Amino acid sequence: MNQAPETESVFAARATELALFAGGALISLLVLALAIWLLMRALREHKQQEAQEAQEAQAARDAKEQREQTARETENS
Repeated sequence: MNQAPETESVFAARATELALFAGGALISLLVLALAIWLLMRALREHKQQEAQEAQEAQAARDAKEQREQTARETENS
C-alpha cells in the first residue's frame, strides 16, 4: 500500500519537471523571437538612416557643384 503514493509522487514530480521544462522552453523561444524582431527592426532603421545620409551627402555635393559652376560662369563673364 505504501508503493502507490510513492509512485504517484514520482509521476507528480516528473509532471512538474516537464511543466517547468516546457515553460522554460516557451519563454526561451519568446525571448529569442523578441531578440530577432528587435535586431531586424534595428537593421531596417539603420538602412533607412544610411539612405537618408547618402541623400543628404548627394544633395550637398550637388549644391557645391552648382556653386562652383555659378562661380565659373561669373568669372567667365
